[in-house]
Amino acid sequence: MDSLGTQAEANFRARLAEWKGRLTDARRDLTDAEAALMEFREANGLRRPPQPKKPKHWLLAGLAVMALVEVVPSAFMIAPGDEGGLLGGFASAVIFTFLSMTLGFLTGILSLPYAGHRKVALRVVGWVVTAVLICLVLAINLSLAHFRAAVIAGATSVEAAAQTLPSLISDPFNLGDINSVLIAGLGMLFAFGALLEGRAWRDPYPGYEGAAEARRRAARNFHRMIGDSLADLKDLEEEFIEKVGNERSSLRDRRQQVPRILEGRKRLVQRYASFRAHVQETGRALLSIYRDANRKARKAPPPAHFSESWVLDGFEVPALDDAAYNFPDEDFRAADEALREATKKLQNAYGEGITWIEKRAVEAGSAE
Repeated sequence: MDSLGTQAEANFRARLAEWKGRLTDARRDLTDAEAALMEFREANGLRRPPQPKKPKHWLLAGLAVMALVEVVPSAFMIAPGDEGGLLGGFASAVIFTFLSMTLGFLTGILSLPYAGHRKVALRVVGWVVTAVLICLVLAINLSLAHFRAAVIAGATSVEAAAQTLPSLISDPFNLGDINSVLIAGLGMLFAFGALLEGRAWRDPYPGYEGAAEARRRAARNFHRMIGDSLADLKDLEEEFIEKVGNERSSLRDRRQQVPRILEGRKRLVQRYASFRAHVQETGRALLSIYRDANRKARKAPPPAHFSESWVLDGFEVPALDDAAYNFPDEDFRAADEALREATKKLQNAYGEGITWIEKRAVEAGSAE
């Protein structure tokens, strides 16, 4: 019983030591990530916390809705003059909308964040690239308006495409009619919406979200390991307690079986003694019949042993010694106490482990 408790405690402490090592490494990773985040904030003069991550599916849904809202009216305004009809209008609208909104989104996610960078060189680059991309967006939407004006004037799609660039260069704001103005304005509006979507895609300060995400990953990993370690140690404790419970039940069962076993042994010996006596009496009766017949048949006097009673030899009744099977109650109580003590030791070790893990968790929580 002592070996069971000692082995269980040793196994538990070994598992606890393994979890302590893994949690220590995870906590060190979290500390390093927090230090890197603080260094990034100090180096870039950031006092605000990083913006929380936004659900990307909602941002993508917003982009899809804006694209649809822009494509449909643009297609219907281009279709009357396009030889491809509504299908041709949709094809032209999709191409221009894709280009316009893509550039707007890239402006918001790539170049505009650098316009507010602490380093002057990066800030200048950010403003220059942003201005270039905005100009491109404007040029694309004006091109769509000039393309529509040429199509409505009677040119084919190929001819309108060839006339768009010279017309855009010579007189960029001569859009023909109000529908062309609406197409250009709608394109600029939704390109600006795409720019805002790109701006909201991640933290507006370059690199801040990466540092924050590294810290979040380290925190998630540490807290996940906290939960895993608690669950694993709890399972190990419950497994041992169940095993001890089974051993104690088995011990009680064996203690209760000893008197029944001894009583059954006594009954078996008694049945054997009765059977032996029966065999001996039967043998004497048969031998008596034989001797009587022998006396009558013989002429000489019978042997002297004819008058002796026959005894069955070699099949003695075994002597019972219950002392050899007598287990004092003290021994059973000592074994049961050993099992209880082993459970107590393991529970103490479990409590120590839980206290250590919870302390690490509190330290990590207070650091946040």
